[in-house]
Amino acid sequence: MEELSRECLMETLDVFSGLKRIGGSEDEHRACGYLIKKLQEWGIPCRVYECDGYVSTPIEASVTVEGMDQTFEALPRSFSAHCPDGVTAPLFYDVHAHDQLKPRQEQDWYAGARGCIVIGDNFYEDYVQKLRGYGVKGLIHLWTSEEPVLHYETVSPVWGTAEPENGKTYPDFPVVGLRSCDRESILPLLTPGACSRTATVRSVLQCGCVRLQIPVAELAGETPEYVLVGSHYDSWDYGVTDNATGNAAVLELARVLSQKQLRRGVKIAWWPAHSNGRYAGSTWYCDEQFEDLDARCVALVNMDSPGCMGAQEIGFSTSGVAGDTLGDILRRCTGQAEVVIRPLGRGSDLSFFGPRIPIQVSFDFYQAPPNRGRWHCAGSGGGWWWHSVEDTMDKVDPQLLMRDTRVLVELVKEFADEAHLPFDAAGCLSQMRDTVADIRTHCGDDFDFAPVERALEELDKACAGRICFSSDRQAKEAGGRLTRLLCSACDEYHFDNTFAVGLLPGLQLVRGKHRNDLPPQEFLYWRTAFRRQVNRFVSECTSIVQALNSDADSVV
Repeated sequence: MEELSRECLMETLDVFSGLKRIGGSEDEHRACGYLIKKLQEWGIPCRVYECDGYVSTPIEASVTVEGMDQTFEALPRSFSAHCPDGVTAPLFYDVHAHDQLKPRQEQDWYAGARGCIVIGDNFYEDYVQKLRGYGVKGLIHLWTSEEPVLHYETVSPVWGTAEPENGKTYPDFPVVGLRSCDRESILPLLTPGACSRTATVRSVLQCGCVRLQIPVAELAGETPEYVLVGSHYDSWDYGVTDNATGNAAVLELARVLSQKQLRRGVKIAWWPAHSNGRYAGSTWYCDEQFEDLDARCVALVNMDSPGCMGAQEIGFSTSGVAGDTLGDILRRCTGQAEVVIRPLGRGSDLSFFGPRIPIQVSFDFYQAPPNRGRWHCAGSGGGWWWHSVEDTMDKVDPQLLMRDTRVLVELVKEFADEAHLPFDAAGCLSQMRDTVADIRTHCGDDFDFAPVERALEELDKACAGRICFSSDRQAKEAGGRLTRLLCSACDEYHFDNTFAVGLLPGLQLVRGKHRNDLPPQEFLYWRTAFRRQVNRFVSECTSIVQALNSDADSVV
């Protein structure tokens, strides 16, 4: 694609690589000013939304262990407790940090952790919430892969800005991260499940409300419908590959598409406070623009961490897109023969399951062998420098950034210009059936899936294997509801928590639940919650079938 400009991409990186774009900071606002300046230079309609957001920014942390002379440098986890004077308690080594114990086994094991600082290799939000329930005093997370850097991370269970109730769920104890090499010094001194030594955890965070800016470019199309492209522009430290490269790519997308006539419009948004606000910017935008998104947005594309050194392979996480569409674009632009396509998960400012947006896609980038999967790093193309002070300009591969931007442009053009959105209803239904079958094999027979299966049969008849809808209206009414059902557990006006639970999260809540393993009262709670999710599932499926049957000729 000759119109792509390497010079424009690198200019943005040169600017952003000198800005520590922490959510709500002056540097983040300077980055916003640069984006608006470039858009205005190119004559692209744009605006800046402003909002308040609550952020939690890690500053520093340390760990000391009884009997060791060393003080271990650490990083606090965003949204954990600010404890500058330190917390001292016995150390509890959790060798079951990732295990799914039966309820009574779990209660017996973690009874020993009450009043202790837990140390282990899990920091995920559901695990932290579990520890919170067992009354621990702190958590030391040991990184599992070999890189010699400290990684920034978050433990917020809340997606975006909290409401009064879920605002009470932030951890009330310090959570800090250590390097993998530190485990070799500490763990040999400990006995699993025993409290033989004490430790002191000190953590410093800056928490509070800040002013956020959301720059948005708005490219008009022939119809009022549009594609929304998002890319978070805040960062941990300088964050060049996470996500200055993504910011440069979508800015170049705006420049290129502004020179073309589009069937549907394209809006390009740069999200603030993705990292220290846990998607505060994108959730605010979804709240404030809900009516417009629900009425007119037909596709969402998220761009995070393109152009990373060593990230030779491109994949996609998606809901609703026909796999052939993504594969054809990738082969056409890059020659890559095989494409990894994963179900859409929770993360990366995918804050838009409430509005009926049928097509949602997030780019994935992978290190080439032998480094693929070598480092426990979800972003920066799997590179070891992800979420660290080492995410600097030397980790960018300009040639790969050009390649990844080319794929982005072609993908967005496809969604903007095709007469029929490439929504794969049959593929969505197949994922639903497989997921329901899998959940059933991992829970007790007391949970009745028959209404769910009947609803899926009716959906199958209505869709009849068709892979797209001939009108955007019906794509939103049917496809948007399918995507919402597949990826969320709550109503359209709220946000799920941040736990990674898989597809059909509303039904996933009974995975691993068996009557004989639970006290009668707790089992009753789970069965009640499940029944309400079944009702939601059946109701949504009925609405989809009605939408399809009301205008059957408009489905192809």
